[in-house]
Amino acid sequence: MNKMKKVLLLIGVLFLSGCSVKYNLKINNDLTINESVIAKENKNELKTRTGLDENESINRLYSLFKRDGLNTKISSKIDNDDVTSTIRGSHNSIEEYAKNFTSDLYKEVNVERDGDIVTLTINQTTPLVSTGRQILVYDEVDINIEVPFKVIEHNADSVKKNVYTWNLVRDKETKNIMIKYEENTVKDSFKLSFGNNSFNVKYSFIAVGVIILIGLIIALIVFINNKKNNRV
Repeated sequence: MNKMKKVLLLIGVLFLSGCSVKYNLKINNDLTINESVIAKENKNELKTRTGLDENESINRLYSLFKRDGLNTKISSKIDNDDVTSTIRGSHNSIEEYAKNFTSDLYKEVNVERDGDIVTLTINQTTPLVSTGRQILVYDEVDINIEVPFKVIEHNADSVKKNVYTWNLVRDKETKNIMIKYEENTVKDSFKLSFGNNSFNVKYSFIAVGVIILIGLIIALIVFINNKKNNRV
């Protein structure tokens, strides 16, 4: 893993042009990291721009990203006129992910810790532009970061449940990524400690428990009243 020169972010489709890209970074409850790049391109445009048909492009993708020491999986599918390629990888920690990170859009990943508080920042160094010295192949990029923990601060464009999304569009200003979360504190929960052990208790479980308790109390009251009425 330490010998890896490049990671997945946005480099899995360098031979494509005019494509749309979705990048997914998932932080798991056990603090491991999963990431994937999903690139979609019209196969006719792909043939025109690269001279490669869809099967040749898929084979090239495999050869580019077969890496020793990295748990990487690459797959592709052809649906009508579109070719979709997916690259998946994993890391043991957010620090390992940051250490091995390279990208043609973002220079580096910065991870800062303050106790259980983790701040993840990724600053965009290369803009998506139509003209100039550095013209990248992507028309648009969606960056999705899934965090199961309590998020304290972020600058995402949109949020859906635990997924925070940044949208990059060609010829728009650069967009930095920042998200701060409380590691080991699950979202919509509170931490319950017993000595040296601590547990995350979700509020939804408490709500269900309260409803069950109320139901038991009502059932008990009905049972007692029925028993009294039967004695009379």
